[in-house]
Amino acid sequence: MLLRSTLSALAAATILLTAVGAPVPASAAPPVGSIADPQEHDDGPRDAFGTGDVPGAPDAVAPSAGTSRVIGKLVLQNRSSGSSAYVGLSAPESGRNVQRLYSSSVGGAASLAGTYSLPSVGAAGPITGVGASSTLCLTPAGDGSRAFVAARTCTGSPSQDFEWRYVSNTWVAGYALYPVSSRYSLGGTDTDTFVELTMDALTDVVVESQLAPIEPFELRTPAIGATVDTPSPTFSGIGQPGSSISIRTDAQALLASTSVPLDSTSWSVPSIQLEPGRYTGTATQSGTGSDVQVRFDFTVPSPLAPGASIPTPTLAPGQSVEVEATFNADAGGQRIDVYHPANTRITAVDHPAFTLDALGIGGVLPVGATTLRFTLRANDDAPVGEATGGKVTYGSSRITIADFTANIVRAPDEPIAPLVVESPRRGETISETTPVFSGTGEPGSRIEIRGAWGDVLGSVERVDASGAWSITWNKSLLPSRYAGGTVKQFVDGVPTHTFVYDFTIVQPRLVVTSPRVGDTLTGTRPVFTGTANPGARVQITGAWGTDLGSAIADPRTGEWTITWPRDYLPARYFGGTVTETVGGKVIASSGYDFTLTQ
Repeated sequence: MLLRSTLSALAAATILLTAVGAPVPASAAPPVGSIADPQEHDDGPRDAFGTGDVPGAPDAVAPSAGTSRVIGKLVLQNRSSGSSAYVGLSAPESGRNVQRLYSSSVGGAASLAGTYSLPSVGAAGPITGVGASSTLCLTPAGDGSRAFVAARTCTGSPSQDFEWRYVSNTWVAGYALYPVSSRYSLGGTDTDTFVELTMDALTDVVVESQLAPIEPFELRTPAIGATVDTPSPTFSGIGQPGSSISIRTDAQALLASTSVPLDSTSWSVPSIQLEPGRYTGTATQSGTGSDVQVRFDFTVPSPLAPGASIPTPTLAPGQSVEVEATFNADAGGQRIDVYHPANTRITAVDHPAFTLDALGIGGVLPVGATTLRFTLRANDDAPVGEATGGKVTYGSSRITIADFTANIVRAPDEPIAPLVVESPRRGETISETTPVFSGTGEPGSRIEIRGAWGDVLGSVERVDASGAWSITWNKSLLPSRYAGGTVKQFVDGVPTHTFVYDFTIVQPRLVVTSPRVGDTLTGTRPVFTGTANPGARVQITGAWGTDLGSAIADPRTGEWTITWPRDYLPARYFGGTVTETVGGKVIASSGYDFTLTQ
């Protein structure tokens, strides 16, 4: 025996008949036939049964066209509540057993169930599939104590016929489906391969009540002909609970897919990222009988490209100027923010849609508007030079579409800082063949170096606020004296100061011929010899800073000789240096390391 536990209350189960005793139009939505089994099933030791083989029949027999039929869905109540409370029977398929499709609601189970052709009340006949499955019949199969139903090829045998019988008990009254050849009514078990014919016929009944029809399928967004505002538009609409939704273009490219929740008819799903262009195709609902399709047609526009430009205003510390920003057509209707440059602030704006804050101004630029005027003021202590950091952005993400700078200049009554060339000084000797000039000047001014023949050797277009500047010459020079060229400072295009340079480039030529590193000398007074730049001063300094002698290199050959000034004991001598000085600047240095013996 199959073990059962009694249910205290019976949920209503329903069948909706579009036509009783008459053929149903092919276009009509299938009604739902619900069969209540108001007893929860507890598995017992005899609940496991093999499925057996699905037999084949050489000659399939379809029901007579004149027989009264009802097109509907079979829904069984399996438990009182929970995710498996209701069971929809899958449509019969050749070579496969009928499947149990669980849901927490009658409507959910109906949305999952397949469609059947049933005998109408008062008539007997087979329970068959529809369409391509119309030659498959539900067929009782089992032993004497329990019976099952499987999908078999229709044979026309009375053993495949069912009829509706009126039953009544303590809980409900209504109709139950019975095989004509069996005393068992159509019910259900927890197995996934057969539908059980329960022994207790009075608990398997159908009551006549109203069940919401299968929901229509609609695609509500994007609307037909719409232009969306995002490259990933959201598709949404209504459909049958539990059904699957797929959205494909006419070229069958999948844009999105989802399922309608079992407890709702509403659905939505975002599209994949789309390129600009027009998209047409179909949204398809499947899994609830015949597929249903609706068309879509929308356009993804080219992305907006708001643009802006702001001229660079020139103002002195404490001065205010009016600035006009210019925008392109795409900027209309967008959120626009203008951030002031460093050491300045925006003090007024001439458009009511824009408001001031600590960083600048912001608001929605009206559609069609292409200009925006505002007042910019330099701080009283603003340093002279370029004020950077200003920008124009659009949208809530503050996407920068233009940079904004200001030119802070010296006030008319403020003295101009002099030009100072700190390196190389006049008469200085340097060893670099590519000179680097550095110094100070008027912030915001232009510094330019020209050679004695007028060619530009380097420049700084704008001295920064600190006044410091540095220029590397644009060419390499041979060792020689360079004089007669100029360094000039320009303020507002007018030269204010000039410096005439005079320097000498000398390459190090110091060579210590004797003693070489590691040599051994005999005597008490070491003698150093070597070469250097002609006229250079060569000096020897001991490890402790002692002056050990100096000499001027021969003006023609550069040779030099230095004898240490006193006698020294035998020992190793190292750590001191030999230096070469030209024009008062040490340009070369060499260490010594030798041993003195008697």
